Amino acid sequence: MTKNGTERKKAEELRKKVYGSKFGALYKEGLDYKITEPKPFVFDSRDKNKPKTIRERKVEEMLLEKEQKELEVINVYFRANEVPAHVTKPL
Repeated sequence: MTKNGTERKKAEELRKKVYGSKFGALYKEGLDYKITEPKPFVFDSRDKNKPKTIRERKVEEMLLEKEQKELEVINVYFRANEVPAHVTKPL
């Protein structure tokens, strides 16, 4: 057999393996044929490394300010003033 004939046989054997499976593609690396194995893409990996946008930072600052104002209002101690003397005096 010629060199092309052996390559064709290898390619046909690999195609049989590939078509038996659901995924995969053939590519030639050097003199051998290889099968690619797809890997699922992870969307979260990109978002973890992404810095916060200006808008996100401003929203966080606004929320912190709002919480601080609420805490200030809650922590205020109410003290009633004394009743003025002119209120109790008869006219």
